[in-house]
Amino acid sequence: MKSVKLFFVIALMAVFGGCTQNNGHIGKLFGSWGLELMTVDDQPVVFEDGGFATMSFQSNIVMAIYNDKYHNSLKSYGTWKRFDSVLQFDFEHKSNNDIPGTGAFAPPVWLQFPAGVSDFVIVELSDSKLWLMRTDNKGKQYVYIFKKTW
Repeated sequence: MKSVKLFFVIALMAVFGGCTQNNGHIGKLFGSWGLELMTVDDQPVVFEDGGFATMSFQSNIVMAIYNDKYHNSLKSYGTWKRFDSVLQFDFEHKSNNDIPGTGAFAPPVWLQFPAGVSDFVIVELSDSKLWLMRTDNKGKQYVYIFKKTW
């Protein structure tokens, strides 16, 4: 009888503990990525307060976080779509009566993301590295290199 109960406990754990990617498997993007390097026109961007930035992907949701050295954080939520070698971010969402693309749905200013919907070229995507690039309408080039944290 004891072994039957143990079997059911293990079976329940497997069923209920196995889902980590809500709404389908999104591949290598799933998880959290820490910013290793950001450049603007080949010049490194350094967060003066010793902070760090991450981006996390689950389902079609992206969450960008900035943490300063005192563990204060800023968060920004959007959605994403992938088209071959293009990663498109949408920061035009809203909550209640807010203006779209503001508050928690504003683009991450610490990453200098543009407002609204924007396209980034995927230069490299592996199990451990995400390298994105975009060029703004003035010809300024932004490079982002992220390392997988989990």
